Amino acid sequence: MAPIVLLGMHKSGTTLVSLMLHRSGIEMVDHEGAGGYDDGNHFERLSTNGLNKRLLGRSGGNSLRTFRPLDPGSVQAELRSDAFRLVAELESRGRPWGFKDPRTCLTYPFWRDVLPAHKVICVYRGPGEVHAHYTGKRSLDATRGIRTLRAWYEYNLGMLNAYQQAAPGTRLLIDYSTLMQDEDQLARLSAFVGRDIKDERVASLRRARPRASPRMGAEAALLKFGTGRDVLALAREISALGD
Repeated sequence: MAPIVLLGMHKSGTTLVSLMLHRSGIEMVDHEGAGGYDDGNHFERLSTNGLNKRLLGRSGGNSLRTFRPLDPGSVQAELRSDAFRLVAELESRGRPWGFKDPRTCLTYPFWRDVLPAHKVICVYRGPGEVHAHYTGKRSLDATRGIRTLRAWYEYNLGMLNAYQQAAPGTRLLIDYSTLMQDEDQLARLSAFVGRDIKDERVASLRRARPRASPRMGAEAALLKFGTGRDVLALAREISALGD
């Protein structure tokens, strides 16, 4: 089975999809660990995450401060060799495998060259839900909303580019909102990976729902005016792919 690369911004539902893949026999983590999402278990492979952080350097930490996509041509030979060794080790185990890390939205061109033939699963969540999560009552940071939308734009643009560059049959786009409501989405995922997927959805854990937000609209307009990055246009483009 071809490796799975799971792409999507933080808080976009990638943990749920990674959990379902892992529990269905596709190894998505090096060591599963204990606990669930609220215990800090995001079902991310630490080895690939570590490489992504090294690739992105100091900017590889806080997701809301990580905007710049990786230039594959700037990667040191040592990091490239480490990636090839890691992939060879994972392939040698003879088990279906994959990895998930939101930073891969920024580093995917590097991984595309390192990995063997693979499949890409893109998990999309609209800017309203992501913005609502990061700008809740707990946040007193006046710049957090703008930074959230800037990160949303860069991560989702990278995800869209990866999707568009993948050949039909090797790519799947999942809308998180639809996944949580539509039974057919599990069937699509099962057909794509070629095995029955265990349903791990819990509707009550979907905490940030889509909502009209005057603040988000104003901040999206400010971001577009200041940088040319049109969050709402990108959201429409990605949503149209699922129509």
